[in-house]
Amino acid sequence: MHALASRSFAALDFDSNGELDRDELNEVVWGEQDLAQSDPLRLVASELVSQFDSDSDFQISRNEFDALAQFVATSFPVPAEDIAAMFDGAAGENDLISRQEAVQLLEQVLGSTGLNDAFEKMN
Repeated sequence: MHALASRSFAALDFDSNGELDRDELNEVVWGEQDLAQSDPLRLVASELVSQFDSDSDFQISRNEFDALAQFVATSFPVPAEDIAAMFDGAAGENDLISRQEAVQLLEQVLGSTGLNDAFEKMN
């Protein structure tokens, strides 16, 4: 229960539907350590996306994604423009993407930097 209390709801709600389903609750039960070992990019991406969902609406706006892209670009060798351009391919008419879509996009970006290989060497 401590894991549930210590993480934000938004970080747990991977599909951004406003509810925690069985798979999402299993992630809490198995703990962040298991997720960090089994899918570290997803954990990092999810935590980053949840930090940039500034209005906590479980959707990522263009401004939120641009801020996320700038942050990632300062930490990894990927131009912010390349990351921000991914938003255009995923955004609907309302210029929003779900947190899950944002996590998937960010996983692609982080994976392209070789970060996944670094995580696997650590595990």
